[in-house]
Order: sequence, then C-alpha cells, then structure tokens
Amino acid sequence: MTITPWTQEREKTLRDMWPDHSARDIADALGRSVRSIYMKANDLKLENKVKRLEENNLSQQERDKLVTDNYKAARYLGSRMKGDRDDNIQTAVIGLIKASKTWDEARGPFSDHAFACMRREFATSRDKMKRRIHEITVVDDQASGQFEGSTMKELIE
Repeated sequence: MTITPWTQEREKTLRDMWPDHSARDIADALGRSVRSIYMKANDLKLENKVKRLEENNLSQQERDKLVTDNYKAARYLGSRMKGDRDDNIQTAVIGLIKASKTWDEARGPFSDHAFACMRREFATSRDKMKRRIHEITVVDDQASGQFEGSTMKELIE
C-alpha cells in the first residue's frame, strides 16, 4: 500500500471540513484512514473535536437534566451487569456523565450516545481491573519466594 503525501490542497480541505464534518467523512473524502486524519489534524494544531463539543454544547443545567432524566437507564444497565451491583451502577453513571459532556444533538438521540458511553465505561473499568489484578499477582508471586522458611513471628519483627 502506497501512502500519498499530504498536499497543500488536501491540507486546506482538511482545515475546511474539520469543524463541521466527522473524521470518518473527511477520511472518505480524502481517501485516507481516520487515524491519518486525526494525526494530520494534530500536526496542523486543529482544535480537538471532543473538546469543542464539551465547550460549545450544553449548559451545566442542561447536562444535569440529561443525567437525571436518564439515571433510571443507568441503574438498569448497572444492575444487569455481572459483579457488584452498586459498583456497576456507579460505573454506568460515570459513563452517563461523560455522555452528557460529549453529546452532539446533530449526531442522534442522547439515549443512543449515552448507552454507548456507558458500555465503553464498563469496558474501561473491566480492563483497569484486569491490569490491577495482574499487578497484584506479579507482586505477590515475587514476594512469596522471599519469605519461604520464615515464621510469622520473624516476619512481624
């Protein structure tokens, strides 16, 4: 696969399309991958899209209303997941809050966006937990060899 260099014309197109189009639309228009679009946008110091949505979207009161109006959905989703119910509800609410910050009305209903954000938050939480368990296991395995043959009294002293 040959990679075509960025021309000034393509950079101008990227700059023109960036504020109003998704990265996927820009990638399709320029025949590039979404990753290459984000990389070039970063090189050109174009404004971060997520940051733009957070700043320009809704007031704090409107976000709070979205969260309170959809809290039952977060509780329901949290209670349906495996594991501790309260932890799962908390994770779902964190995803709901993040959804209220990044939602763009033009891209579809809030409930669809909120559901995707809550599921993503569960995945992130699960991955962090797996890493933490792995870290504890590694430390525990390393420490177990250090204390072989020691009595509890010797370990305490």
